[in-house]
Amino acid sequence: YNGNSFPGGYEINPSFPPDNPTVQGTITDHIKNVAGISHKLWVATAGRTDAKVSAKGALVSFATREHIDDHDSFIDELNNCFPGGEMMIHGIREVNSSFHASFGTTAREYIYILPVLKSEFNDFSRLQDLANVSDTLLSAVVAEELDYIGISSGKVKTATTLCKFENAGCWYYGSDENEDSLQNENDGSKSGVVSEVVPGFGDCWRSVIERDEHHNEYNGCLVFKVKSDRFLRRMMRKMINSVLMDASNVLEMHSDKDDRIARKDEWKQKWQERVETKDRSGNDAAPPEGLCLWRVDVL
Repeated sequence: YNGNSFPGGYEINPSFPPDNPTVQGTITDHIKNVAGISHKLWVATAGRTDAKVSAKGALVSFATREHIDDHDSFIDELNNCFPGGEMMIHGIREVNSSFHASFGTTAREYIYILPVLKSEFNDFSRLQDLANVSDTLLSAVVAEELDYIGISSGKVKTATTLCKFENAGCWYYGSDENEDSLQNENDGSKSGVVSEVVPGFGDCWRSVIERDEHHNEYNGCLVFKVKSDRFLRRMMRKMINSVLMDASNVLEMHSDKDDRIARKDEWKQKWQERVETKDRSGNDAAPPEGLCLWRVDVL
C-alpha cells in the first residue's frame, strides 16, 4: 500500500474522518463487505507503520465464521475496492485458529529510500563514500542482540526492547552513466544496481523515476535495508537519521580514504557504543515517506 493514501497505519483511530480511514480500518471494512461478515472483525498485523509509511509485503490475519470458498475471486473483489491503486492484496491462505500475524512472524524487513537531488548533492564519489560508511556502521550491529530503546520513540508496549539484526546495509543506486565507476570500498564490488541487495529494486526505482516529470533532477538514491526479529516504535527512522549523522561525521574527520579504512574499527565501535549506551541525543526520526515495510517472514 501507498502510505501517502492513509492518515495512519495499523490503529483504528476514531479521531480520523470516516472517509479517510487508517490502513487497518480500510482492510477491515473491505474484508467485511466483500465476505459478507456481520460479526465484529479484528484484523491482526505483522508490522505497524506510521502515517505516510508504505509497504510492499505486509501481512494481516483475521478470523471469521464465514467460509471463503473462492480465494481468487475474493482477492479480485478486494482489489476492486482500490481503483486508484493505493492498496493491493497479493494472496490469501487458510491457517489454523492459533495463527496471529503479529506473533507468527520470525522477522521483518524494512527498506528506507533517500532520493538524492542534483541541486543538493552532485558529488558521486561522496555519495558512495556516505553509503560505504553507513553500510559499515550497520554491519557492526548485525547478529548482536542489543537494546535499541535509545534509538526509538521510547514508548514501548513490547515485553522486551532487545532486537537482533539478521542483516543490515546501505547502498547507493546511481544513474547509468556513473554506476560502473563506483566501487564499494569494503569489498571492492560495483555499487550500481545490485540485484542481491534488494531484488528488483533497481528496475523499480528507474520505472518510478522515469514517470516523474522531475526525473532529470535526481542523482539516484541511498537505500537502507534492515532485517530484524523485531522493531521498536520509530526505531528504523531514528536509526537512519543516527547512521547518516555518524557517517557524515566520519567523512569529515577522515576525509582521506586510506586513513578512514585504517581506522574503521574505531568508528564502527563508536556507533555500536551509541546503541549500547542508549544515547538519545539529537536523534530525530527521518521522514516517514522514505520508509517501506518490504517483507515479513512467517513461522
